[in-house]
Amino acid sequence: MSLLITIVCFAISAGMLISLLTLLKRSKKMKKLIACVDQIGDEARFFPAIDQFIDSIQDPEFAAKGEILKLWGLIKYQKELSEIEACLQRMDLSKIIIDPKHRRRNKIGLNEDSFYYLCFACSFKAYSQNNTELLNRLHEKVLEKEDYFQDQLFYQLYTASWNWYTKQGDRGEAVFLDLAQGLIRKMKCSRQMLDIYRNIAAAFLAEIAQERGDAELAQRVEKPVSSWAATEMGGNILRDLGIHEVSQLQSWSKTDDTEEEKPEE
Repeated sequence: MSLLITIVCFAISAGMLISLLTLLKRSKKMKKLIACVDQIGDEARFFPAIDQFIDSIQDPEFAAKGEILKLWGLIKYQKELSEIEACLQRMDLSKIIIDPKHRRRNKIGLNEDSFYYLCFACSFKAYSQNNTELLNRLHEKVLEKEDYFQDQLFYQLYTASWNWYTKQGDRGEAVFLDLAQGLIRKMKCSRQMLDIYRNIAAAFLAEIAQERGDAELAQRVEKPVSSWAATEMGGNILRDLGIHEVSQLQSWSKTDDTEEEKPEE
């Protein structure tokens, strides 16, 4: 019996060690990718850095993440559509979705940062450039793997944003309202991304309020939008969406009987 316990303990320890080493390797790759993100404001430095990352990385998952980041840079700096299309063609989303070692699982939660860049950062830039053709092409790329995204909060928000871009239905307003209040309907998302999604939803509501002159709605989103506008990310996104100002009268407040839901991870 003691031998069995020893073997079990050894197996558990070995498994924990392997997991730790895997996390350390992933962390090193992420640091290199983040270093590329930090250079996005300098066109001359960014493209050589991201190309070097993509060319040198041996992991197909991180190569795909690098291609998504490069796509953002190509759109930001308004490169030729043929160059953007070539990047889209190289991009294999299955590499950041499907776990070859555990086919019943997916890697979406580990790569939510990449889906943020693809679904939001790239689309915001395309919208700010009034590039409908590019918006449609980005949408086609996301739809290639939409079956994997049905329980993901980022996809619910992305779908609402697409309705806003294309003026369909209520233009995503119901989803934006729910998300801005913390009502996420048991959708999955990382806790690190939840506040970003809520701020994006509030930003769209501010734009809706601005378009139709809805003072009440503008008042409700004034606080989160104004706070976010003071950050680099928020300021850039608000400018991309064409939001100039919001009411300064009252902040967003949830109804008394509404409890903020916790995201599933």
